[in-house]
Amino acid sequence: MMKRSITINAIELATAYHSGQKRMDKIDYIIHPARVALYARTMLESISDVEIEKYFNMTRSEVEAASWLHDTIEDTSISDAEISERTSKAVLSVVRELTSDVEEIAKIGKSSYLIQKINKMSLVAFFLKLCDRYDNVSGLEFAKRKFADRYCLETEQILQGIDLPKTDNYEINNLYEDLVLMIKKELSDYRLSQTKEIKNEEFANS
Repeated sequence: MMKRSITINAIELATAYHSGQKRMDKIDYIIHPARVALYARTMLESISDVEIEKYFNMTRSEVEAASWLHDTIEDTSISDAEISERTSKAVLSVVRELTSDVEEIAKIGKSSYLIQKINKMSLVAFFLKLCDRYDNVSGLEFAKRKFADRYCLETEQILQGIDLPKTDNYEINNLYEDLVLMIKKELSDYRLSQTKEIKNEEFANS
């Protein structure tokens, strides 16, 4: 019998455990990990399997599985054992890295917490965290302004505080640099749209 793909197992787990959850833009939550997985898969297309395993210490399929499952420990009742058994110990380790500690956030603030956490992440977790953040900032126009403004500021603070990984492989290094540029572009577009909206409101009320 052919062994089932761990990516398929990850998709099934993410779909089951995120069932019924919604994003702030009211779409099904599973669309978020699906997009994160798409970004990761697309950005890794030009990098060989050998290089992925060398620098990420996991296979291409495991990277994709982790991208699908990155929010499950934090936002659902899934167990470590289920992730490990249905995918791999390496996937579980990365999902654990991507899970925030709410008690630590309460102590030092989310931006400070994430800066410290991201700077200590493995290469693959750092990559997936940026993919995750990119998807989140790409939808700010659909969020309430108060939340979007706070998330925008938080992201700017994080980008200022993190140190991008530097390896001896320029293609790997470019992953992080390209993602930061993509995130900054989304933040700039959001700031510009809000400036225009405020001006339009002022004009309408004048």
